[in-house]
Amino acid sequence: MTAPETTDQLKENLEIFNHPDTLSKEEIDRCEAFGKLVYGDGLDRFEVRWP
Repeated sequence: MTAPETTDQLKENLEIFNHPDTLSKEEIDRCEAFGKLVYGDGLDRFEVRWP
């Protein structure tokens, strides 16, 4: 989801796990919507349930 191009970008992206309270309400909502899309019922854009 974060698509880092460098090791430094990856480290910056992963830093959120140490400080999750720094996300805004909008950022949390966007992440949750993405998770629901990917891991939802499998009938949306991505099929994640294998037979």
